[in-house]
Order: sequence, then structure tokens, then C-alpha cells
Amino acid sequence: MTTALRSLSNSDLLKSTKQVVAREHRITIEVLQHLCEVDRRTLYLELGHSSMFTYCTDELGYSVSAANRRISTARCLARFPEVLPLLITGEVNLSTVTQVARIMTPQNSVAILDRIRGKSQREVEAVVAEYEPLESMPKDRARTIVVRVSATPPLETLKSPVAVPDPVSAFVTSAQDRNGPQSEPPAPPVMRLERRVINQFSAREVVMNKIETVRALASHRLPMNAPLEQVIEFLADYFLKREDPKQRHDRRTAKGDPKPPATPKAADPRVMPIALRDEVFVAGQGECSFVGADGKRCRSKHVVQIDHINPVARNGSASIENLRLLCARHNRLEAERIMGRAGSPPHGRNGPNLNPQEELSWR
Repeated sequence: MTTALRSLSNSDLLKSTKQVVAREHRITIEVLQHLCEVDRRTLYLELGHSSMFTYCTDELGYSVSAANRRISTARCLARFPEVLPLLITGEVNLSTVTQVARIMTPQNSVAILDRIRGKSQREVEAVVAEYEPLESMPKDRARTIVVRVSATPPLETLKSPVAVPDPVSAFVTSAQDRNGPQSEPPAPPVMRLERRVINQFSAREVVMNKIETVRALASHRLPMNAPLEQVIEFLADYFLKREDPKQRHDRRTAKGDPKPPATPKAADPRVMPIALRDEVFVAGQGECSFVGADGKRCRSKHVVQIDHINPVARNGSASIENLRLLCARHNRLEAERIMGRAGSPPHGRNGPNLNPQEELSWR
């Protein structure tokens, strides 16, 4: 707190606070307009970000919740310019616009905005529930906690041989402790901490029935009445064993299988053997390899696709030297850079163009 603020009278401090908040409100509106234009031009891709979300959190330093509110509101402004006057006057705010952004359409936007003017967040929740009941259900949440799981000595100490004390030596040592200088107290037990995540989500009854069926079918491999965490881990391990390219690659390496040959020139270079695809995935560590102008690598693991560095349209081959991993958005960006917008398919070369809202729901 500055000395200048301390010297203000109560009335002057309250007046100054209102002026600062008004400036903050104007700056927030400007920020939203800037984010809207950055999103329209997809400038975050050229900087090595896979989405507006990572641009706002990594580049601009917003928290997860602050980034989501600003992105949702900015995109709502792009679709419905009539939201801007309500934001300027303060009749709606970032939180209330974020709540209704997913249910607004050109047909209902005017009615929804009229109903949420000056309303609290709880009142807006009731409006949203009328248009889309599922929106009133609790959203998925994940909260990280740190818990104490053990106070035992380190594993190396437990594995070391334990010496059986000689009774005479023990008696002499005990007498020395009573008459001589006190020995140092034993070291306190080692506290082991573990990071855990508390998850909250809603699931349809049919989904829970499937999980219970898995619990029953795997009961010979899981403890009796295994907790949900163990069932989910069992399902994840089962899926990864079959679908994770790295695990498939490691199994081939363990068997001594030779490296996959390049796709024959006569074959379609878009059709690649699974072994070759897995090798590209392992070489790229499962991450987008796009590097922005400032040296930042994207590293997104979401909707990662195999990209031909020299495009197939320009006789690019399906060789390990000509293949790399790119996320869907950077794959499309590279296609437009090399082939131009006219030469780029509407859904990218190797996959769909993501819905801009996907990054918010996924995060």
C-alpha cells in the first residue's frame, strides 16, 4: 500500500476506488475486444499455442477460470455484438455472459439478454436451466490436494539388515547414557506426501451400469468391491495396452522386430503401416512439434495427427524423415501456409477442424 493512499481521507479513498474500478471495467472491455480479434485471426497458432486457452494462460498469465470466462465472453461478442452495450453499462458481466453463451442462438439471443439484464449469477442459472436442463447440472471439476499417506522410514532403511543387540553391550550403553553426555535423539520418521485429485462429475445411469459390469467381470483381478479409482485405472490400463503407440512400439522392440520400412512408392503415402505411425508418435513424444516464431513449441497432446512435412500433393513420401506430429490446428495452419487456403481441405489434411468451443469444455 502506497503512502499516497494512506494520506487520503475516507471520502477521497472511496471516490478514488470507484474511479479505479471504472477504469478496470473499461480495460476489461478493451481486453475482450482484443481477444476477439486475436481469436478471429488465430494468431495464437503462429506463436506456438494450440488454442486460445493456452495462449491466455501461458502467454497472458490468466488463471484457468479467468481465461475461460474471457474466451467465452469474447466469442459471444463475436457472434452477438448486442452483448457489448450491456457489458459497457454493467447490466451483464463476464460470469453471466459465460453462463448463457452456450445456449444463445440468433433466434433466442434478444430474449435471453432481456431476461438476464441486472440478474445475479444464481438467477441466470435458472434462466439457463429453462433452455437446456443439462446446463444446470454440476460441471466436471478436479481439485488437487496433498495428503499424508505414510510416516514410515524410507524403503532402503526397511530393507537394510537389522542387527540384534548384545545384552551386555546394551547394558553398558544404557549406563553411559544415564551418566555421560546424552546421545542425539533418533531421527523423526520420514513423512511421505502424495498428490491426489478429487474429481466431481455427473454420469448417466447407463454409464455407471457399464462401470459396474466391468467391476464384476474384472472381479478376479480386482479386490472385492474395488473403489472407483481402481476400476478406472483398470480400464485405462486396458485401453493403453492396446491403443498407446509407445507401448506397441516397446513391445515390437522387445521382440526384436526390425524398424518399419518406408511405405512403397507405389502405395498411397497417406496409408501408413501401424508400426510406422507408432514410430513417428514415439519420435515426437506424442506432442505437437510446431515451433512458433519466438521458439515456443506447441507440445499439445490433444487431437495429434501425423503430418507430411513435404505434402503428398508435392510427392511427399511416407518415410520417417518426412513425417512429424502436429495438433489438428497447427496441421491446418501448415497446410494453408504451404498450399494456400484454396489448396487446404475444409477439414485439414489429416483430420477435422476443431470446434472453437471444444478447448473450453475439454479443459
